[in-house]
Amino acid sequence: GAGVVVRTPIDTSIISSDPGQYQNLDEAFVRLYKSREANQASQPSLSIEHRKDDNLSIECAAKNESDKVSDYELNVEIPIVYNIKASAVGNANIQVNEFIETKFVHIETVGGDVKTNKLRSENIEIQTHTGNVTCEGALQGNICIKTKKGNISSNKRFIGPSAELETEDGDIRISSSYSDINKFSTERGSLNLKNIHNESHITVTDQGNVTMQGVDGCTNIFVNQGDLDIQISRLTNDSRIHVVNGNLHLKLSDSH
Repeated sequence: GAGVVVRTPIDTSIISSDPGQYQNLDEAFVRLYKSREANQASQPSLSIEHRKDDNLSIECAAKNESDKVSDYELNVEIPIVYNIKASAVGNANIQVNEFIETKFVHIETVGGDVKTNKLRSENIEIQTHTGNVTCEGALQGNICIKTKKGNISSNKRFIGPSAELETEDGDIRISSSYSDINKFSTERGSLNLKNIHNESHITVTDQGNVTMQGVDGCTNIFVNQGDLDIQISRLTNDSRIHVVNGNLHLKLSDSH
């Protein structure tokens, strides 16, 4: 299917165009914004190509490595059904808003943050080194989010076959997940998980505290070092809790 491939050293937002206004779903708009203080000489170059494989390639590049590119911002407006592959270098942030029925949404940053809002795709993959990942609207699909030193937070719900979230030194905060299989893991971070439905696997391999509210399904929890505070609404299958070194505070609903 059609899609967009973006490489960028500057903050970038990728948004869906209004399907009511562009009913053929075949128009894209690329805009480069600059702040008033921007030095014209440091304006990044922009290369746009419509490739034979039906992908729109957008390549933004700083002319010199020393150029201050934070005064510029890239805005990409594409049809709501386009696949997305976006990668940012340096501390550039990426924001992706409102896409449905796509095959994939792949986002990768180094030091920049990633923000998403209302994505429905077969595969949603987000990767960052030190950036934070914030999911402001529901995510639907096979969800995979990984960061080494950043935090992951979601204030809406996950839906779909799987949700796999992983950090090394970052915290994970989830308000609701209805994914069939949930895997949340960290080496040295804290996990705050609410309303986790169906099957869940929670792992703290080194050290960190875990708080879970509203577990509804079955769960398998391993905490190497840290405290576990868990409230279970309903268990539908065998579950296992293993805290090697730490306190366990378990609350069961009246029906148990």
